[in-house]
Amino acid sequence: MDRSGIDAAVQAGDTGLLYQSLRQDPDILEKIDSIGFVHTPVHISVLAGHTSLALEITNLKPSFARKLNLDGLSPIHIASENGNTEIVKELLRGDFNLGRIKGKEMMTPLHCASKSGSISVLKELLSACPDAISDLTVESQTALHIALENDKSEAFELLVKLVQRWKKYELLNLKDRRGNTLLQISTKVDANNQTALDLLRQLPRDPRRPIREIEEILLSCGAQTYDVAHAKPRQQSTIDDVVEDILKVATVPSSLPTLLSPIGSESRTDLFAGERRSDLMLIVTLVITAIFQVGVNPPGGFWQDSTDNSTLTSQKPHSAGTPILLTRAPWFFYWFITSNSAFLLIVVVWLYKLTKDYLTGSKTLIAAVLLYLMWSYTSSVICSSPQGSATSAAGTLISGGFTVAFVWVIGQSVSAILHHKFTLWKN
Repeated sequence: MDRSGIDAAVQAGDTGLLYQSLRQDPDILEKIDSIGFVHTPVHISVLAGHTSLALEITNLKPSFARKLNLDGLSPIHIASENGNTEIVKELLRGDFNLGRIKGKEMMTPLHCASKSGSISVLKELLSACPDAISDLTVESQTALHIALENDKSEAFELLVKLVQRWKKYELLNLKDRRGNTLLQISTKVDANNQTALDLLRQLPRDPRRPIREIEEILLSCGAQTYDVAHAKPRQQSTIDDVVEDILKVATVPSSLPTLLSPIGSESRTDLFAGERRSDLMLIVTLVITAIFQVGVNPPGGFWQDSTDNSTLTSQKPHSAGTPILLTRAPWFFYWFITSNSAFLLIVVVWLYKLTKDYLTGSKTLIAAVLLYLMWSYTSSVICSSPQGSATSAAGTLISGGFTVAFVWVIGQSVSAILHHKFTLWKN
């Protein structure tokens, strides 16, 4: 079998030469496919970075997308390890199950991307195949093990965030075939005498990145910096000590927040759609503003004067600052305020769920701001309602509840900060 013609066409990235070689030997693709393990034209085009040609050949011979070469790698394995996001994205668009194909040592494309630390490729793979995060290599290693072992801190950070999001906490405690957990890998040092905790603390701080949460995971599991770990020789652990350490590691820290609900019915392709989420947050904020304004300034406005039965008999008695709608249609006013307040509360909770994921390091601050918003709303309703009315009484109770919640959130924030500072100081 003479492959020189088609290989030259693929290496050059020339579609015209490709079809010219096919006219010379129409069965060349079938001949290549008949070999069990072979470096296909798709492998060559992926290595050369020819995305369009790789897709063209895959369209002609779909089986090439799953074919392993003599190194035990499929085209998507190579693209993932090389960080070629465009090719990975297009191959997954044709068949999203390619994200879980196993190659040499049972490694998936996700393992390869974790090894190289390509964040964009990791996002594409996990967006198409979320379950791939649980796949194990022949050494029983997850993508987290590989990222940590290869000092890819940003990749490890992303994977931990998704473990929290999908509540797959068992992956944090999983042992590989050599008996190493993430904790034990994290205490190993690289060529620069740095542990995983050292590398994590070198990452630039960003409010959208859960570095503090990941740091707390490592600290709760007993991870240490190089200086602390090598300050004094470790004593031989007893069986009881080992059991105690296992129990500590097997318990997920209760302070760790769940960033989002499991993926469930949500679109997998929208998992990392930051722009859409930002647009949605803007819309929700505008809706809250409109609802808030309608609540504190009800339709019809407020009376500017006061009257009683002795002044005008054609009008119902009213006081300055009282809503006109309350005087003319009391029941409609009560229904309007109740439904408007309920809808505002629903939208505020929705906004919190959006922002607490987008601004990971500021969840408590966001909660405090939104609680203050609801407190000011209910206070405004109380002030505009007649004393002794149902609206005033209900508003007073609700406002008191928001005040208590506001104080509690601030207290929790201070407690969490002090706990975190103490943990860092202790380690």
